[in-house]
Amino acid sequence: HNTTKYNNYVYEDPFDSRYVSTSLIKGSPPSPSFSFGGTQMGHSERISFSNGGKLDVTLLNLKRHDIKFGFSSRVDDLVHRLHCKIKSHKFNNRP
Repeated sequence: HNTTKYNNYVYEDPFDSRYVSTSLIKGSPPSPSFSFGGTQMGHSERISFSNGGKLDVTLLNLKRHDIKFGFSSRVDDLVHRLHCKIKSHKFNNRP
């Protein structure tokens, strides 16, 4: 069993008040994860789970040959969340 975690964001909390307000932005940003003002607004989290197993059998001491056979299996599960934070001035003043 193996678990791998990967996170890519400026602040762990997506609602962190240090994210730049987007209320003054006019037009559209040059990419989905970068907003005007220099703040990286992308928030990416990825977790992968892997389970595997292997079975090998070898029959020895036959007169002329050895017999070998086996089985291996692996199952992977990937959870990937990617979103872009969009904040407005109104959002920052929520109760």
